[in-house]
Amino acid sequence: MRRVASRRNATVDKLERRLKDDAGRIEVRISPELDERLRASLEAAEPVRSPVPVSRPRWFWWASSLTGAASALLVIVLVNLGPAPEAPPTVTAQPLSMPALDVRPAVMLGPLESELDNLKRDFARAEAVVREDVDQIFGDSDP
Repeated sequence: MRRVASRRNATVDKLERRLKDDAGRIEVRISPELDERLRASLEAAEPVRSPVPVSRPRWFWWASSLTGAASALLVIVLVNLGPAPEAPPTVTAQPLSMPALDVRPAVMLGPLESELDNLKRDFARAEAVVREDVDQIFGDSDP
């Protein structure tokens, strides 16, 4: 992480030096008209004066305090005079019962049954081939 940061810093420093060198090679000539306009603008500028803060009269403080207190009292009265909140309904939980399941074995007739038998035979042959291969590679294994 430090290497990446140092590479970035080196790259930024290199870019900064190049930009400064390029900026130093730029020749700028100001026309007499532009020089006069700049000088006139600088002479016409006046320092910025900070505005004098206006203090409010004492009655303004009292009026704002009384307004805040009155609005707080109004909110309290409105909240207390409003309708009472209803109690949430009581829910009684009943234990779940297991649904009655009617379990019957699947009936396979015709082509599905023969397909299942063919799959069983294919799996048995594949198992025998794999066992033979394992026996050849690792020696005798227990069946």
